[in-house]
Amino acid sequence: MIGAEFLTHASQQKATMKVVSPNFPGIAGLDDGFVMNEEWYAFQKFAPDLHVILVQETGAMHDDPYKRPPYPATWAHRYGKGPRFLHFDGPPRGRVDQPKFEQVALGGFAWVLRNAEADVTPNIRQVTPGANTLPKPAKRNQ
Repeated sequence: MIGAEFLTHASQQKATMKVVSPNFPGIAGLDDGFVMNEEWYAFQKFAPDLHVILVQETGAMHDDPYKRPPYPATWAHRYGKGPRFLHFDGPPRGRVDQPKFEQVALGGFAWVLRNAEADVTPNIRQVTPGANTLPKPAKRNQ
């Protein structure tokens, strides 16, 4: 229903968000490649009908859950006739003071409440082709 399954999260760290749907409500004015510091959630089993809005770049991230290709951080799609929007960075510690998080969330709420229009044509395969590639398990010393 939400479009993906929670995998895990690891330590708090900075990550770059790539804007891939600049016309979605709440995205106007955001720099492509803005950085946020969070305890990021990692997802798996992304639905093929997602319209990705922000991509989480993983190249500079540490911890095993992020040793994978970039994956959706914010997306919209329809489930049946209902709109669905997910914008999830991690546990709520400090998020309310982050204007960029609030801006994107309010845009998503406007779309879900049908107060704003948006093209939510699926784009997950184009903008995050490796999204369902999971991190390799850490090697353990025997």
